Amino acid sequence: MATKPKIALKPAGAVPNHHTAKEDNIMTERQIENRVSKLNALEEQITLLQEQADSIKSELKNDLERKGLDEVRTKNFIVRWKEVISNRLDSKALKAALPDVYSQYCRKQKEHEKRQQWYSYEVRRGSAEKRHLLL
Repeated sequence: MATKPKIALKPAGAVPNHHTAKEDNIMTERQIENRVSKLNALEEQITLLQEQADSIKSELKNDLERKGLDEVRTKNFIVRWKEVISNRLDSKALKAALPDVYSQYCRKQKEHEKRQQWYSYEVRRGSAEKRHLLL
């Protein structure tokens, strides 16, 4: 059931505001629906393209491994697949072993929630289910 928007009362003699929703970058519900639908379609395309790219990378890696090479040079490209060893800090172990040192060097950072990838479940028209879009 749709609710009517509240009407803001202005004092007598107030200058009317002639801004439109587009001028203020305020989207209508239909525009939001369209943008989210387009976003979902693009994300599906991205997923498919990423799968194709991963498949090609896997083919290249397997070829290098079969040849026993770390690198192959062609006319236009250099393809490398090398083992890289890096040192990473185990923050959980540091926090457990030396909590004072951990808190001394720990930086707090404000972020928007990104735990879920865009939505939690599908929208079904006419049902209570809604897609949760996390930006």
